[in-house]
Amino acid sequence: MTANSILLVDDDKDYTQSLKRALIVKGIKENILTASTPLESIKILKSKSPNVAIVDLELDSSKGVESGYSLLKQILDEDKTCKVIILTGHSSSEYGIKAIKFGASNFLKKPADINHLIVLIKDAIEQSLMLREYENLKQDINQKNIENFIIGESDEIKQIRDEVLFLGQNNSPILIMGETGTGKGLIAKSIHLFGKYKDKQFVRYQPNYLSNDLTNSDFFGHKKGSFTGALEDKKGLLELSNNGTFFLDEVALLPIEIQIALLTTLQEHKIRRIGDTKEINVDFRLICATNEDINEAISDNRLRLDFYHRIAHSVIKLPPLRERKEDIKPLTLYFLNELSKKEDILIQDINKKALDKLKAHSFKGNIRELEAIIEVSAYKANFKNKRVIEEEDILFNENKILNNAKENISNDNLENSILNDDSLSFKDKINKIKKSIIQNELKKYNDNQMQTAKALGIDRTTLIRILEK
Repeated sequence: MTANSILLVDDDKDYTQSLKRALIVKGIKENILTASTPLESIKILKSKSPNVAIVDLELDSSKGVESGYSLLKQILDEDKTCKVIILTGHSSSEYGIKAIKFGASNFLKKPADINHLIVLIKDAIEQSLMLREYENLKQDINQKNIENFIIGESDEIKQIRDEVLFLGQNNSPILIMGETGTGKGLIAKSIHLFGKYKDKQFVRYQPNYLSNDLTNSDFFGHKKGSFTGALEDKKGLLELSNNGTFFLDEVALLPIEIQIALLTTLQEHKIRRIGDTKEINVDFRLICATNEDINEAISDNRLRLDFYHRIAHSVIKLPPLRERKEDIKPLTLYFLNELSKKEDILIQDINKKALDKLKAHSFKGNIRELEAIIEVSAYKANFKNKRVIEEEDILFNENKILNNAKENISNDNLENSILNDDSLSFKDKINKIKKSIIQNELKKYNDNQMQTAKALGIDRTTLIRILEK
């Protein structure tokens, strides 16, 4: 492709020349090309690949605005990385808005305000360059690499692979949403590995509730003696993420105080260690993830609305496995291949009946649950000297009622042993029993903390604090 260029299209040649001179006078350095007909425009598009086309909506008086809409479609069909700005002589915005619906990046009424047009041109060139970088990446990268990293054949997963490659080329904050076990951490790592930060550090953090001092310290670091237990200077994770990627998992668990502090960091690109007066410059790519309903987290005042808007410039939604059953087989074969590398297991395939049995399962635990089932099934089949997993090798905890009864007996015995342990204080006994009850309920709800908390009549914060004790 040639150097950055702009194409002006208008049947009035005097107007295009006048507009060209005005843009040059105002400091536009890009090469400015002109055309007066759709045919001439497409020829230039094919030979010069302009980044931006500024198109008059009514190129042919006999056809009216349809002539401009037609050329807009031809340009986007020929080169989707060329951004189109429509100029319309109509006083109503109706035609310009319609052009945007057809794919134009923006529109202006004639005669165009040059300063406004220049702002739109610069923004359009930036968007065009980013799209072209992405398209080049898709051609240059070994596509099999990402296909072997993000496994699946469904349209949803193909779209997510495209989103990962595209978003990897910029540094806007990303929020990954999806149920537990859908692979949010894997997607975050993929954005890092297949993006512009691939040679830099990838730092992952999941909030805890040990204390605000320790959470602050995790993020921002501290100076020796700044609080009890601060025995030496420590760099925070944001400082360690500088020039790389910081992945904040389960972002809805982040204390409000830290959300406010992180907002400031994202705005100013500076941090200050606890107990220090010196500011440190930081620049990192932020990727967040959550398995929660965002609207619920915001309405419950657990996630600040301004913080959400700051971390979710782009959003990736991971569908649950039950909504993309066609991915079960490629995932199964991947897990079997990985298992054979680690263990002396020769199982490399699964038969149709076994696969149908998997597809009929609800997979509340998503990919994580599938991996566990395949691992157990492979061991079972291998023990019987099979070479493929058969239907009988797959178990979904069929004896659920019996297992629940056994768990209840086991929990009763555990609670009795806690109560009879004279080495524990009364407070410690109560805390251990509370923890036992929560752990038992978590099993019932597939480790979904929100559902477990609701079932127990407590909030999620209380549940997590009990588990941390």
